[in-house]
Amino acid sequence: MFNIFIKIRQIFRRVRKKIIRLWRFNAAVPRLLRYNPYTGFIGRQLFHYIPFVLPHEKSYYGFMYLVHAGDGLFLDVGANDGISAIGFRHIHSDYRILSIEPNPCHERSLRRLKKRLPRFDYQIIGAGRCRSQMTLYVPMYNGVPIYTAASLQKEYVQKIMQEQHLPLAHDKNIVIFECRVDIISLDELQLRPDIIKVDTEGFDYEVLLGLQQTISQCRPYMLIEYNASLLHQERRFFNTLRYQLFLYKFREDQFYSISEVTLKPEENIFCVPEEKIKGLPIVDHQRD
Repeated sequence: MFNIFIKIRQIFRRVRKKIIRLWRFNAAVPRLLRYNPYTGFIGRQLFHYIPFVLPHEKSYYGFMYLVHAGDGLFLDVGANDGISAIGFRHIHSDYRILSIEPNPCHERSLRRLKKRLPRFDYQIIGAGRCRSQMTLYVPMYNGVPIYTAASLQKEYVQKIMQEQHLPLAHDKNIVIFECRVDIISLDELQLRPDIIKVDTEGFDYEVLLGLQQTISQCRPYMLIEYNASLLHQERRFFNTLRYQLFLYKFREDQFYSISEVTLKPEENIFCVPEEKIKGLPIVDHQRD
């Protein structure tokens, strides 16, 4: 009976994988979520209950090549309201998920998610280089919070709002809400993650410094958001740890060696330990 259950589960996963690959051609969802304050706010609420359009980030499909069968840990740093955790769960159903989020406004959503998402947990805490207290800056447009642009760096919030989210908006329509949050080094948690996603809106390098021991010991796959001003530091950080950086293109279903000229602000970078590169569908971008 147990063998039949295993067989049915394997068939289900193969079918689900094909469905995910068909769905990946939908590119409108992430743009609506990220760059329109109204559709983003409403959409994020609906996707907690109608999650079939997730994952919201196209790059998440690259995780399909990085997960392994059975138990594992996905460390979700910069979890927002839990939408990234739900998206990852569509890629792999067995991994435990731990979401780290500094914004207390998201605790209600994360608490609800914990009740209905198996093997999910969260902590309302910020991640950084060391223990401290910092100010979290959350922009609001005509009373609508734009949580995807919230950051621990005020200048980053102002820059990202002008360049990506609302370049045509008048300053008087944008108000920045401030709240004090606790920050820790994630090395303190003594976790053994298989995959780490870091999306902290301009604060990623500080998060990496607070994860250096965990990364060295566990050698996890990592996903970080591309930020031109941080790329040089991040490359040096990962070179020291013997990682290579790739861009996953979901339409081609391939990983590409990155160069600065090929990356766009909304794209994510996969960071892969050198000893785990073999077997990935990698194309050398320079030979394209």
